[in-house]
Amino acid sequence: MQLTEPLDPLDLKILTELQSDASLHLEALAERVGSSKSVCWRRIQRFKEEGIITGSVTLLDPEKVGFGVTVFAFVKIDGRGEVKPAHIIENIRKIPQVVECHAMMGEIDMCLKIVVPTIKDYERLLWEKFSAMPGILDIRSSISLTRFISTTQLPLHTLGKKR
Repeated sequence: MQLTEPLDPLDLKILTELQSDASLHLEALAERVGSSKSVCWRRIQRFKEEGIITGSVTLLDPEKVGFGVTVFAFVKIDGRGEVKPAHIIENIRKIPQVVECHAMMGEIDMCLKIVVPTIKDYERLLWEKFSAMPGILDIRSSISLTRFISTTQLPLHTLGKKR
């Protein structure tokens, strides 16, 4: 969907603040971005209508709630087989431990981000779910040792800057 109007500096300020804290009250948001509550409210409504804001969530620390292992699984699918990629993706969506799935360009077809409590849990998932899934030719896994950067915030301040 095309935006009805391009994002201006105030839009970017509002979105930046909301990315940092979606629970901000309208009054605090307006104060932080130097605008009125009504202007902020109207812009937020526009962002929602245009699909810029797709939801508001509470972020959890995976380790503190029991997901101590993050795995990146690199999947090769059988592009010439009877199972269509859409069916494979549909099956992957049914596995709650898969928190991200990306189509890739190059030798690998998909990259999955998977969270599990232990490596043994991933091994079980690999054998019980993925190895039995039709259309998957190969899975190569890498386990994350340390997460140095983890953010859901888009770098809005870099938009429009010349390279």
